[in-house]
Amino acid sequence: MFFPQTGISVCGRFLSYWRDNGGLAQQGLPISPVFEEKNALPPAGDGKVHKVQYFERARFEYHPENKPPYDVLLGLLGQVEFSSKYKDQKLPDLIPAEGCQLFNQTGKRVCGRFLEYWKNNGGLAQQGLPLSEVFMETNQPTPFGDGKAHLVQYFERGRFEYHPENQPPYEVLLGLIGKAQLKALYGSGPLPRQVAYPPDLPAAPVAVPANGADAEEMAFLALLNNYRQANGRSALIFDARLYESARWMAKDMAVNNYISHTDSTGRSATTRIKAFGYPGRWVGENIAGGFEKAQANMVVWQSDQIHIDNMLQASYTHAAAARYYYANSLNKWYWVLDMGS
Repeated sequence: MFFPQTGISVCGRFLSYWRDNGGLAQQGLPISPVFEEKNALPPAGDGKVHKVQYFERARFEYHPENKPPYDVLLGLLGQVEFSSKYKDQKLPDLIPAEGCQLFNQTGKRVCGRFLEYWKNNGGLAQQGLPLSEVFMETNQPTPFGDGKAHLVQYFERGRFEYHPENQPPYEVLLGLIGKAQLKALYGSGPLPRQVAYPPDLPAAPVAVPANGADAEEMAFLALLNNYRQANGRSALIFDARLYESARWMAKDMAVNNYISHTDSTGRSATTRIKAFGYPGRWVGENIAGGFEKAQANMVVWQSDQIHIDNMLQASYTHAAAARYYYANSLNKWYWVLDMGS
């Protein structure tokens, strides 16, 4: 899959791992090609050379000696960054006394929304063990952070940031440690020699993430939320019922070769969205044809005031975007964005 935001492609098992483990929200965009890199010595790595690819929030390592799904592992970037910043420093303890889980391996606790996020987003395999308690840290300036102070907690493979200005589940975000570590290691100079994906790296499956949406559809939701927050609006939460409504409509338009908010059965957008079980009082919809990628579709909607007003509607709380391809239709690709509150 080619990501126009960074001009980088992700392929094979790395792509299937990206899709199956949180995609854009958990791993971020790819920021490097595949190249060979020697890991740090224990405990921050195994000291060996691996084929790796950097993402905004992670580093993927290829381990052909392991059976799938353990042939792709995440580098211990949280460990590397934490050790480089706070080695031998005693940090303040801001953890409350209740709602915590103690990890005996490191003697650290994870509590509240951080614990909930840890459990719901891969736990030990995806985040690793906690390395610190919660403390205040000022982010690096853009593009490595937002330059603001946040409550954070470090884990072996990541850094959790608390953003109370966001609605759930976006009040816990992952720091851009992949971007920071790539910069720290290589600066603005050239990366080590790029290598091809190894021939024994099997092709990525066509299966989509558990919520039903493919990577481009989830990428559009991220673009939409970035756009809303840049304009003082709250982020929208993915809703499976809105996704099913949008997916049905995109297919209906593609197969029946039309673009309209009234579907082939005569239903309005409001009637259809509610028929798919979404109970919201207010609903809205954007539609388009002719664009495969989320970014291109967003650019078109951002050029029209009606679509802009719909995407920036302050009352909406949920959203889902869906696309459908049909070779025999006029526009080939069809997009539907359903929103509601």
